[in-house]
Amino acid sequence: MSDSSAALALVETASSAHHVYSGAPARKSVLLAHCVVTKTINPTVMDEDMEVPNDWKTSSVSSDNIGHREEGRTIAVHSLAVLPSLQNRGLGSTLLKAFIQRMEYVQAADRVALLAHGELVKFYEKLGFQNKGPSKATFGGGNWVDMVSSPTENNYPVY
Repeated sequence: MSDSSAALALVETASSAHHVYSGAPARKSVLLAHCVVTKTINPTVMDEDMEVPNDWKTSSVSSDNIGHREEGRTIAVHSLAVLPSLQNRGLGSTLLKAFIQRMEYVQAADRVALLAHGELVKFYEKLGFQNKGPSKATFGGGNWVDMVSSPTENNYPVY
C-alpha cells in the first residue's frame, strides 16, 4: 500500500455515509472535498444568489429571481471545502482549478466569483482571483471579501 493509500485508509467517513461496494473490500467511498456553485446575473456573489427559491421542488426555473440563474454569466462559488484531515495538501486548489478550467472549456460563464474570509484572500489570489474589496453580502454575518476570477484577466485561454 502506498503512503497516499495508507493516508486515505485512515480518513474518517460520515456516520450517515453509505458504502458502495467497489469490488475491492479494502476500498471505501470518502467525500474528500466539494465545491458548491450556482450561476448568477451579478458580477460578484450577493445574498440573493445563496437563497433557495420557495418553489425549488416544483420548478426548474426560479420565479423569485433568487438562487441559481441559468442565464447568468457568473459562477458563484458558495462553498469550497476539504475534509479537515486532508487540508493543506493541495486538494482544494486542485479541485477549484479543475472546476474553473472545465467551466471555461464549456463556456459556462465569463467569470467565477466567491466570498472569502480575510485570512483566505491570499489563498484565492494565488489561484488567480482578484480581491474586489469588502462585499455587500451579509450571509453568515457578513464581513466578506469579494473575489473574482475571469479567463481574460488571468490570461487563461478563452474557448
